Amino acid sequence: MTWSYVWSRAADVRLGIEEPLWLLAVLALGWFLYWGRHRARWPALAAVLRSVAWIAAVAGLAGLHLRVPLPESPATIVALVDRSASIDEVGRRWQDQFLAELDRRRSPTDEIGVVVFAGEARVVRWPHAAPLSTPLVPAPNAWETNLAAALDAARGLLPAGREAKLVLLTDGNETRGDARSLLPALRAMGTVIHAAIPPRAEEAPTQVTQLFVPQVAPAWTILPVRGVVMHRGAAETAAVRLWVDDALVEASTMKLEPGTTPLNLLWHASDPGTHLVRLEVQPHSSGYSSTGASRDTQVSLTSPLRLLLVSARTNSPLAAVARAQQLELRRVTPEGLRAGAIEWEAYHLVILEEPTGKFPPRIWSELSQYVASGGGLVVVGGESTFGDARLKASGLAELLPVTFEVRRPPRPEREPLSLFLLIDRSNSMGYHIYDRMRRSDDESKLAYARRAALALIEQLRDTDRVGVLAFDSQMYEVAPLAPLAENRGLLEHNIARLQPGGGTDFYEALQRASAELSRQHARGGHIILLTDGDTNRSAIEHEPVLRRLEESGVSVTTIRIGDDTVNLEFLQSISNRTGGKFYHVRDASELPQLLLQDTSRTITQKPRGGSTFAVRAGRPSQVTQAIAWDSAPPLSGYAYTQLKPNAELWLRIDQADRSDPLLAAWNYGAGRVVVFTAAWSEGAEPWLAWPENSQFWAQLLRWTAREISPRDFAVGLEAEGAGAWQLWIESFAERGPAEVLGRLVLGEQVQEPRFSLAGKRKLIGRVQAVPGSKGELTLLVRWQGRSLEERRYSLYFPSAAGRARGEEVREPNRPLLEVLTQATGGRLDAKASDVVTRSQTGGQTAAKSLDWVLLPLAMFAFVGDVAARKLLRTRSR
Repeated sequence: MTWSYVWSRAADVRLGIEEPLWLLAVLALGWFLYWGRHRARWPALAAVLRSVAWIAAVAGLAGLHLRVPLPESPATIVALVDRSASIDEVGRRWQDQFLAELDRRRSPTDEIGVVVFAGEARVVRWPHAAPLSTPLVPAPNAWETNLAAALDAARGLLPAGREAKLVLLTDGNETRGDARSLLPALRAMGTVIHAAIPPRAEEAPTQVTQLFVPQVAPAWTILPVRGVVMHRGAAETAAVRLWVDDALVEASTMKLEPGTTPLNLLWHASDPGTHLVRLEVQPHSSGYSSTGASRDTQVSLTSPLRLLLVSARTNSPLAAVARAQQLELRRVTPEGLRAGAIEWEAYHLVILEEPTGKFPPRIWSELSQYVASGGGLVVVGGESTFGDARLKASGLAELLPVTFEVRRPPRPEREPLSLFLLIDRSNSMGYHIYDRMRRSDDESKLAYARRAALALIEQLRDTDRVGVLAFDSQMYEVAPLAPLAENRGLLEHNIARLQPGGGTDFYEALQRASAELSRQHARGGHIILLTDGDTNRSAIEHEPVLRRLEESGVSVTTIRIGDDTVNLEFLQSISNRTGGKFYHVRDASELPQLLLQDTSRTITQKPRGGSTFAVRAGRPSQVTQAIAWDSAPPLSGYAYTQLKPNAELWLRIDQADRSDPLLAAWNYGAGRVVVFTAAWSEGAEPWLAWPENSQFWAQLLRWTAREISPRDFAVGLEAEGAGAWQLWIESFAERGPAEVLGRLVLGEQVQEPRFSLAGKRKLIGRVQAVPGSKGELTLLVRWQGRSLEERRYSLYFPSAAGRARGEEVREPNRPLLEVLTQATGGRLDAKASDVVTRSQTGGQTAAKSLDWVLLPLAMFAFVGDVAARKLLRTRSR
């Protein structure tokens, strides 16, 4: 029993004694004083102190105490403490003080329990009469408030036969659940609900009141970050900072106007995992040394978008775009398609590049089901696709937003291209593209040069003439200049077998290529010279072959690989004198796309035997926005189609008497389908050299793909206090995985959390980590009937809790709290004394011992008596 409870019942408190016989000793007090004063000659002060000591000792031995009345029936009090992000530090300290006061004022027969809650509720103390000492741990899902979950948890703590009281320490701003729905059950139990609203810190003149970021999104995407800033004061400028995992990723300024101001930013999201996004706004008047108004939220990035490319091309331009966008790509040839063998749900997007009627018929029903359930589909094809009668009769025709037409537009033919590719195979080309000191077979500069050459050959027509020469200190013929219909196989075989070795001298290779192009009377011939080092000859020695190239009209594109500057001016002069292009490539992985662009530029300049087709923008869309369509090269061919009802036309080809779809889209079930009616080898070659081409296809692929697939996982963290964290994993499939194994690496520390099922698709594990640290989580996932999959996620453990998603800065929801309290007979804005007060008291009382006062008093009085007498004797001498 606390003294706070005793003082609250002061009017009813009575003295009590356990041993009345001891009071007889008090009768001896008179004789004791008489003897001391008249016989022993005690001083007055000593007599008083000795009397006090005597009385206190006797009262203590007699068991003198206070009799405090108790309530007629004991009560169970459950405190429901809101620990969501809308309660700031001032409010949390107030909650702690309220609980301490409640504990001091309650009756010794009363039990007290504690439930903390936010988006979920957690019992941190079961009702007990012992003093309250349990620390308040963080509540799960701090970005939400679920009063209903808290009331439901507290209801299970209320035993029968005792008064039931609940006290809500919350602002009442519920974002989930419906607290009112539990009122009938609580009233039936006779439960009384009191409520008290925690105070807030004085509001700053500038606040970030809202922050919106997609809570679950694919990795390696651009995500919108939208905030709302409240400013009280004069207009001024402010610094805006976007932090991700406590690292600054963007800084800018904004104009603060009185009132609310929206703020829009873009975040280039990176690797999969959990990330803390914080928006900070700092008025310039506050000084740069202070911390601005901020708000943060946790974002879960799933695996990157996974694309399935069905194409006969080994080096597709769309594959290059996907890799540049950090998308995961799997390529399957049409011959490799097998009905029932494709795990469609694992992909966000399926791309069919120049499909034909040779596809297995059963594939179309599977693909239709995939798109209808939310998957994305992109079809790229020209005349050979949309003029295929078998495809027109297949299930693909129903999927597409355009029809299949047998008629074909007139297709202007260009002159065949005559191209010599000169590849440096010197010793230095055998080193790794990022590490000059390490040799590599698959990641060397020569390896990327081989891939680039093969990709280029694949894009050219059979009528184009191509020859390849390799050089180190000498020149080697890989394949002669001949139509690809004759030497495509030879080129592919010999290019793949090029190995590094020797010095560098490209004079003989240039001379041979120039002579061969002149001998075959190749009008508008082109040479691509690819090298990474210095030549053994001086620039002046190359003058004869350069004059011959100028005279014959052969253009030379020179590509210098590497980050040093040797030979840059000389190579650039070669390109300038012959009308070619010069490229300084520091990253050899860019070579395949660069060679395609350069060759496409050359092809575009070739004369054609008929008209070309200009591209015009149709209805505005996210796919075609921010693209300079006036600069789009005209196509040399496309496929006739007709737009279906409800489809959207985004790009078109205008003819004198008609307008044909080039890019069209529509929704099919829950998915999206986009069609491009031109093929790379059937009229779209000029676009490969168009600077806007990669951006256009990147926007198209990302828009069409679904953001989340059934095989994706979202991961998140919840602080539990003292370096303990709850790690949760949520699947988006109808049924979760059969098994999940985890491994978390934090520096040199390795943990293997064990996951338990917390719902149909959610798993929860626990880990230990220092706030502010980063770790890598590896998941081994096994789906029912499938093999193990490995997923990797980065985890950031926030160093400080801030306002989180969904928790806006709002006024307390007093109407809701009034409904809860009035319906149950409680009080709003209750104090601790209101919660413990009873309307009736019974005849039972409890004793509050006074020994802690009487015994020390007797001791101090006795010591004082001795000291007083000794002092008097000293003075009398």
